[in-house]
Amino acid sequence: MQRDKPLEILVIIVILGGLAWGGKQLYSISGTLQGMETKVSTTDARVNRIASVLPDIGIRIASEEIRKPIQSAIVSTKPFKKPDGNWAMKVHVLDIENEKKVVYTCSLSDKNDNKCAYMVLGVGSNLEPRLSSAREMVGWCTAIKEPTAFPNFVNQSATMGFHDTSAKDLNSELYKLGPSEESTFKNPPANSKALIKIIKEKQKEFEQD
Repeated sequence: MQRDKPLEILVIIVILGGLAWGGKQLYSISGTLQGMETKVSTTDARVNRIASVLPDIGIRIASEEIRKPIQSAIVSTKPFKKPDGNWAMKVHVLDIENEKKVVYTCSLSDKNDNKCAYMVLGVGSNLEPRLSSAREMVGWCTAIKEPTAFPNFVNQSATMGFHDTSAKDLNSELYKLGPSEESTFKNPPANSKALIKIIKEKQKEFEQD
């Protein structure tokens, strides 16, 4: 029996050593988890702080964009049927500085013909990639809690404001749309917000014939 005592002692030492190692690992894991929890909590707090600030940033950006001065604008109508039965759309180019307006009448094959709208959008995007689209204007007004909308006859896909492009540059490309008429346009809009307002106030000047 005495011979077995060293063996029992050895077994006890091994067991105690294993328990000590396991306890150390558990402590290490617990510390790591606590550290991760602390990091997650910190990250959540930062995300929440950023999220609370974002709406204010969005409102400020929208306010700046909707009031940013424009040099020119394009207001396009939806397709309409003329008295002769043919389809067409009107494209108005506003010259803000010179208080002038050039109106193009673009012939269409039918009410679903988008060739003129695509050309207007292509010319505008090529001349000024960061132009203000009609949909952006409406979105900005909504963001600053002044919701509005363009009249129903306006083709929003081909209506836009330009900050760095002149009406002269636009007309140099859009003359291909078809016959045009030039007229005086008093008190033109100074920015995108004013553009929406003026289209509403002078609706008869923009509506299709």
